[in-house]
Amino acid sequence: MPASATAAALTFWYRPGTQATAGDFQRALLLRPTDYSAIVTVMRVLEGGDTWRQATFDLIPYRGQSLVLYFEVYNDDISAGPRAWMFLDDVSVQACTGQTPSPTTTWTPTLAWTPTATPTQTAVSVVGAPRAWLPLIARGP
Repeated sequence: MPASATAAALTFWYRPGTQATAGDFQRALLLRPTDYSAIVTVMRVLEGGDTWRQATFDLIPYRGQSLVLYFEVYNDDISAGPRAWMFLDDVSVQACTGQTPSPTTTWTPTLAWTPTATPTQTAVSVVGAPRAWLPLIARGP
């Protein structure tokens, strides 16, 4: 994360599913890259429904740090039956820095009009006459 970030966010879409009622979970974590210890849990749920959901997480508290984003699905007893799962899509990290925008040139329009000394007439003539026709469609009984 850039130290100069003025705004930063992690966003992703996830589609969780589960047959379990407890013990399993779907989650996302931010880890330290040196030892992979957890800095913060971004999301921890046990959700089903197989519908896409969007998650957003503010990253400003972590600016200036190197981070590892880790997604995990935990099944407490995979051999015993019910399982949890999660699909991911459109994972993005966006950061805006506080750079000063370069100035833009402001243009001041100048409008000038010089009227003609003598009005002039322009003749307009009609050439041909407009024609229109519609087909007649008759339907019998």
